[in-house]
Amino acid sequence: MKKKIRRNLTFFIVAALCIYIIINYILQIFQAQSNMVEASQKLFWQIEQIVSQNNAELEAVSQDFRDICLLRARAAAYLLQYTPAVQEDTAHLKKIAELLDVDELHLFDLTGTIYAGTNPEYYGLSMTSGEQVSFFLPMLEDKTLSLCQDVTPNTAAEKLMQYAAVWMEDESCIVQVGFEPERVLELTKKNELSYIFSLLTDSTNSTLFAVSPDDYTVLGSTRTNMLDKKLTDWDIPIDKVRNWGKGFYFTIGGVPVYGVFHETDNVILGRIMSVENLYSNIYASNLRLSLYLIVIFGAVLLLISRYLDKNIVLAISDINCELQKITEGDLDKHVEVNTTPEFTELSGHINEMVESLLETTDKLSFVLDATRLPIGVYEYSAGMERVRFTSRVPEILGLSPEQEKQLFSDYRAFEKWLEQLRKNTFEGGIYRIFKEPERYIKMESFPRSGSVFGIVMDVTDDIRKKQQLELELGQDELTKLCSRRSFYQKVEQLFSAPKQLKNAAVIMIDSDDLKRVNDSYGHEFGDRYLCKLAETLNRLSSPYRLIARLSGDEFSIVLYNAESVEELKRYIEELNHLRENTTLTLSATEQLPVRFSMGVAFYPADGDSYQLLLKHADREMYKEKDKRKAACQN
Repeated sequence: MKKKIRRNLTFFIVAALCIYIIINYILQIFQAQSNMVEASQKLFWQIEQIVSQNNAELEAVSQDFRDICLLRARAAAYLLQYTPAVQEDTAHLKKIAELLDVDELHLFDLTGTIYAGTNPEYYGLSMTSGEQVSFFLPMLEDKTLSLCQDVTPNTAAEKLMQYAAVWMEDESCIVQVGFEPERVLELTKKNELSYIFSLLTDSTNSTLFAVSPDDYTVLGSTRTNMLDKKLTDWDIPIDKVRNWGKGFYFTIGGVPVYGVFHETDNVILGRIMSVENLYSNIYASNLRLSLYLIVIFGAVLLLISRYLDKNIVLAISDINCELQKITEGDLDKHVEVNTTPEFTELSGHINEMVESLLETTDKLSFVLDATRLPIGVYEYSAGMERVRFTSRVPEILGLSPEQEKQLFSDYRAFEKWLEQLRKNTFEGGIYRIFKEPERYIKMESFPRSGSVFGIVMDVTDDIRKKQQLELELGQDELTKLCSRRSFYQKVEQLFSAPKQLKNAAVIMIDSDDLKRVNDSYGHEFGDRYLCKLAETLNRLSSPYRLIARLSGDEFSIVLYNAESVEELKRYIEELNHLRENTTLTLSATEQLPVRFSMGVAFYPADGDSYQLLLKHADREMYKEKDKRKAACQN
């Protein structure tokens, strides 16, 4: 039986093989042309996309530079407003320019004439001295204006610059800054055709070029000897060029070539290839195909002789493969192996088992609903797209039906959504959902062998009760310090009686390591860390003080009734000493330093209102935090 099948198959396969090779050769000729057209269109599309993306990026970066330029001008104006003594000190002005990362800083008087700045050679120039600086003339008429000039050549320095100018708050002068917009110039260069062509690689020995639609002059090309020449110089037929998207044959210097052209908004893009290169792979591919078919012919005969054995083995392999995917978590997998009645029956039993596993989630939902607890459970794995969840999860997370459908159909989207939610940390593993009404949830996730099991709990009622209690007591429940609301009430009272304040200091404090403690040791140790920080602040020896926890890991201290600023600075030095010498005991062998960043504002030197002092201290605190982070990284 096997010998007879082998003889018959040998005859039919050999005949089919010869016919197929002939037909395939003809089809490959047409396929090569089609591939040339398709590849060319993709290259043309790629060029258009590069130009479009570069234009969009250039516009965005240009706008960013305008905003940055104005921001730095305002910063310079603010500094000079409150340090008038340095306005005519060139050395100080250069230092300010260096700190603001600008190349030039100029001050114009009310007539629009430069009287001070980082470049004395410009002194005496006015807004009427040239086209470049005259851009800012409208500011002399309207003192509410803040102007930023587009990138323009600086004729004196022979380089491209971007300038912005603003009025000082007291309208005493105009402050102008300028710097080289290197990023904008770099992106402008990216839009040049020569640069775009340099990004494109082509291993097919073809030539890509761009042509002016007006006079057919080559504007850019991967072949440099074509630049600035017309298509007619290369014997390219102009009448066929406008046959957009279709290839055609012609000759260049007696060499047969195949070309494709495409028109964009500004240029005509073209790609040409010699016929020899276009069909270079056909002979080799047909030879390879013949060899492949001979191998296949032998394999087919071998497969037929072992058909029964292979049929069973392959069926078992298929079932094992499907079971592996199910084991990896893809419970949506449906086993369908029907090569024999036995395998069909086995597939059915496996599918029934998987359906039983999926019903577990529904059973868990029923149990949780019956207990009336605001708890939900979810689970997902890399082997299964959708997220399995109990019925209360969407309600607890505040998801709309559209969000529920979108997030739970793809675990990756659900992970990203949870990641964003975790940024809204309220305290100790509790997260805030900013909806009406505002909600608070507690979340825990447990990764295990390729899957993630998670629990969510609605703790809104507990948080509201806690907040109400804090309001009633005026005390932070965790640290026993003054609560935020009570703090602001007491500060308001203090600053309404300046005689009681005398010399005062407002200190803003923020923990450096709370997130790392929570992530490494858990939120219980995070709470202990905050309590230790509060204990450290309470050890400050000043008799006249107000200490409060404003939120999460943010604290504030107000020192008042001091006879001098030096007295306040001694207390601040004492606080710094406490900061460097306080640790939290994690275990018998492990101690964790309690570190925090702080910023100070003095009354009345830095302001006469507590709102202004808090903002000033907050800025100083973040400056110190950045320095401490940089020091740790180094």
